[in-house]
Amino acid sequence: MKVLHISSALTWRGGEQQIAYLVQGLHKLQVEQFLFCPEGSPLASWCQANQWPHQTYPKLNLSPRVVRRLIRLAKNIKPDLIHLHDSHAHTYGVLANTFSAHKTPLVLHRRVDFPIKPNIFSRWKYNHTSIKAILCVSEFIRQLLLPDIKNKAIVHTVYSGIDLERFGSIKEPSKGLRTVFHVPNDHRVIANIASLAPHKDYNTFVDVIQLLKQSGVQASYFAIGGDGGEMDEVKDYASRNGLTNDLIFTGFRPDVADLAQDIDVLLVSSKEEGLCTTLLDAFSGGIPVVATTAGGIPELVKNEETGLTAPIKNAQELAGQVVRMLTDQPLRDQCIIHAKKFVQQFSFETMTFRIYQHYQHILAIQ
Repeated sequence: MKVLHISSALTWRGGEQQIAYLVQGLHKLQVEQFLFCPEGSPLASWCQANQWPHQTYPKLNLSPRVVRRLIRLAKNIKPDLIHLHDSHAHTYGVLANTFSAHKTPLVLHRRVDFPIKPNIFSRWKYNHTSIKAILCVSEFIRQLLLPDIKNKAIVHTVYSGIDLERFGSIKEPSKGLRTVFHVPNDHRVIANIASLAPHKDYNTFVDVIQLLKQSGVQASYFAIGGDGGEMDEVKDYASRNGLTNDLIFTGFRPDVADLAQDIDVLLVSSKEEGLCTTLLDAFSGGIPVVATTAGGIPELVKNEETGLTAPIKNAQELAGQVVRMLTDQPLRDQCIIHAKKFVQQFSFETMTFRIYQHYQHILAIQ
């Protein structure tokens, strides 16, 4: 089996980590793979560092030039399947198949939790005859897509997976947040691990910090993630609320798993979320979670079982749940135990094998 993966991402976020896990997992299943990604992207650098066969293309916004390059690439390597990992990759894939003599079966991955745009082109590309499977990272996303997909039998839920050892293995105390950022001994550590992007709703995270501070919670707060377009805005919002010295922005950190060992509560404030694999990492590392009920999050965070939840943008309830998680030790212990057991079904090997089964099914019926 030979698979061509297409990505258009210019940053490294959860989706790109999932591609990396999938490529590694499929390699163990002896699947031949090739990646097509933007030049200068983190994924291209990862391919080069790990010696994965790949070709880059210019960072152009939906350019016919990229489509022509993809057509030539597919003609040369002759993949059995093309796996489309994001929206622009989806567009490139269906256009290449439309204008190419050879129609390669397409697999589309859907990781975002907003509806298909109500325009003719979006409807066309999601119902393109070359698309043989749409893999959604949560049941929430699958249900969201179903009304707009004519052949509903091709829409499946395949949960994202993680390296269960990444956060779960024993770390060095000297590399945790407390030591690296000199957190006072009497402070708890409350953090969000996510890029500072609009859908992560860091302003609500700031509102929660203000409420916790007003209620007397002694804590240090961290925003662990790179700039997803709202870094300056969130910093300004924190400043306007008098929290400049309370919220630490770490930027993107490759050592996030080591830093996270000191987190007392992972607070996820997202207003939109396909699934959020950071939650799975936290579960595997024994980190208590408080999160909103955005998108696919409730499929992971079962309230008072694997964590605590609150409605989207409800800073008051989120703050109350953080206080509960900090002060109710039996509840905290219960959530950690259940979460560690629950996360075992979300290994990237399990995810990979389920995707591999979909590949096999597609090829069997061609």
